[in-house]
Amino acid sequence: MDTIADRVIGLAETLVPWAAQVVVRKQWVYNWTDYDETIALPETDKNSLP
Repeated sequence: MDTIADRVIGLAETLVPWAAQVVVRKQWVYNWTDYDETIALPETDKNSLP
């Protein structure tokens, strides 16, 4: 799952450059594991305030 999340985050930086963060939800069968993780994206001129 971590590899998939890393790939999506990499795409987000290119496809939605104005995004400042990504929220990744990881959930396993039967809710053994269920949590959200907010990941800050690198600052660019499009996703940061002056």
